[in-house]
Amino acid sequence: MSVSPMMNEKKALIESMLKDTRSKKDAYKKQMHKYRLMNNITEIIMILFTGLAAGSSSARLIINERTTSVLSVLFSSISGFFAILRRVTDLNKQTDSYKNTYLQLSELERYIQNVLVQTPNPSQYNSIISEINLKTSFIESLSIPIE
Repeated sequence: MSVSPMMNEKKALIESMLKDTRSKKDAYKKQMHKYRLMNNITEIIMILFTGLAAGSSSARLIINERTTSVLSVLFSSISGFFAILRRVTDLNKQTDSYKNTYLQLSELERYIQNVLVQTPNPSQYNSIISEINLKTSFIESLSIPIE
């Protein structure tokens, strides 16, 4: 049974769609890790300075020096700054959005791989290509664009 050149072109198109899906998936995975790292770093800094502020406040009660009061205010201010920064940037939401897009693209990638392995009936290629395009459009319409 010979495969027509038109079917080879459609299969090549599906393989190209698989390659594009993989590259998008990898880009979203990279963004997800980047935002997760930024979120963790800001949280660590905020917790660190909150602890330092509490410690210097306690030391102020024992030592009763002016520098401990200044340090307490400074550490509290830095901690407050990072708390506001986290709230304004909403890193958790962005991390979750990139993660969801990554997972959706992973699912689409598996679907396309299954299609290529199953060797569909030549009459199904057009509907498969349309379905892949529809799924890709849906995922992209709900995702945050990559910077």
